[in-house]
Amino acid sequence: MRKKIKTICLMSIIFYAGCEDSESSGGLNEAYVGKWTLSFSATYEGESCSGNPMGGGDGTVSNSTTSITLNADGSYLNSDAMMCVEPGNASDENCKGTWESSENKIKLTLSAIPISMEYNVSESEGISTMSLENLGEQTSNGVTIGICQKTSYTKE
Repeated sequence: MRKKIKTICLMSIIFYAGCEDSESSGGLNEAYVGKWTLSFSATYEGESCSGNPMGGGDGTVSNSTTSITLNADGSYLNSDAMMCVEPGNASDENCKGTWESSENKIKLTLSAIPISMEYNVSESEGISTMSLENLGEQTSNGVTIGICQKTSYTKE
């Protein structure tokens, strides 16, 4: 009898785990699959990612080798010229992860540690862009200021 109860309990746990609420996770928008190349990167003083970027320039990135490739299977791969250099980046847990989407958002979750970043997706004149704004602090010469860092990738 005890063996039957254990079997029923085990089956109940397996059945319950198989019935997760699929509403809690996003799907994969097929329109987002492909290579996204870094097109903008700027840091601003304050909590608003607008105005004049710190350090000069307008934030536009030309001829970038930094990209994020979103795959149809829900995986993604970062490529750049520093840490995530091809072809070794494909096996580096710090350069890959999973992605999902909902409405106009793309959520990337890194494989190495469960950190997620949520990009806002916009489209203008047939060009799709995903952008991320991060608030933080920067200390220089003992003075700490609030900053906003904006990064955008354009779909190829």
